[in-house]
Amino acid sequence: MSVKEMTTVVNAEGQIALPEEIRQALELREGDEVVLALGGFAVKWVSLRAKRADETSPNGVPDAQDFRRAFEEGVVDEYLEEMKRIERASA
Repeated sequence: MSVKEMTTVVNAEGQIALPEEIRQALELREGDEVVLALGGFAVKWVSLRAKRADETSPNGVPDAQDFRRAFEEGVVDEYLEEMKRIERASA
């Protein structure tokens, strides 16, 4: 998967507008929550994902998307720990 870099401007209130291409790719609708994750060491990165306004299951039991997200976050955590180890070893 290739990465396409886009820019946006932070306004005086600290808000940003997501480019239309990102809103379409994430199928964002009014009322959707966007979750940001900050990571990286030598290179900083931010990822985002849509959290649907209607994503919460009625019985509070995690669904398949919750499990997938937890797995993906775990993989990212492992990667970040490895990057820390490499940075410490090269310092």
